[in-house]
Amino acid sequence: MSGPLVRLTNVTLDRPVFSTASQNVRGALFGFLFPRLHETIEYNRALDNITLEVNPGEKLAIIGLNGAGKTTLLKVISDIYHPSSGTAEINIKASTILNSSLGMDSNLTGEQNVILRGMTLGNTKAQMADLVSEISTWTELGHRMKQPVTSYSSGMTARLAFAINTAIPSPLLVIDEGIGAGDITFQDKAADRLKNFFTQTASLVIASHSLDLLRKFCTNAILLDKGRMVFEGELEEAISLYEEIARRHQEWVRENPVV
Repeated sequence: MSGPLVRLTNVTLDRPVFSTASQNVRGALFGFLFPRLHETIEYNRALDNITLEVNPGEKLAIIGLNGAGKTTLLKVISDIYHPSSGTAEINIKASTILNSSLGMDSNLTGEQNVILRGMTLGNTKAQMADLVSEISTWTELGHRMKQPVTSYSSGMTARLAFAINTAIPSPLLVIDEGIGAGDITFQDKAADRLKNFFTQTASLVIASHSLDLLRKFCTNAILLDKGRMVFEGELEEAISLYEEIARRHQEWVRENPVV
C-alpha cells in the first residue's frame, strides 16, 4: 500500500488508576464487620504527545526503560488502545505478539486456535487449516495440538502464538519484549523464522531490552522516556542515548536506596 501503515499525531494516552481507601465498620446486624470502600480515580499519563509514522518495509525498534510506555505504544499501533487525545490513523491490521495468550481461546485446542487466530488476522479458514501441520512441527507440540491450550505451559502457549502470527506474511508484525517463544533453543528457531518472514516484505515494530536482538532486525528506532518520545532516528544513536539514560537511572537508584 502507499502511505504509512500507521500514523500517530500528538497522541496522548491517560490510563485510569483506581485507589481504594477502606475502613472497617462494625455492623449492627449479626455483629459482623462490614467494609466501607471509597473509590477514587486518578490518571497516569502513559503516552505524552507522540507523533510517529510506521511505513511499509520499516523495521522499527522501540527502546526505553521499564515503564517508559513501550507496551502502551505498541497497543496503540495495534489498534488495541485508543488515544485520550490526538489521532491514531491505523491503516492496516497488525499481526501482534504482545503476550502469550493474546487472541487465543484457552478452552480450544491448539489446532482450533491456529484457525481462529489466523482468521482474526484476515486469513481464510482453509489457509490456516493447511498450516496446522507446519505449525505443529515447528512448535514441536505434536499430539498436544489436539489438546486444549489451557493444558499448555506458558512456553508452549508462547511458541504456538508466535508460530501462528508468523505463519502467513503480514504487512505489519508487532512484538513486545523479545521473541517470546520460550527457552533459548526456541529463541534461535524464532529468530530464523523471523528472518524468513522478513524476506517477504513485512514491516516490524518491536520493543525489547535485548539490544542484540534489535541490532539483528532493526535499522531505526525511537526512544521513550516516561511516556515521551525523546529520540527518533538511527538505531545505534538511539541505543547510545538509551544506555546513558539507563546509566543515570542506575546511579539514582544507588544514591537513593529503598529503606
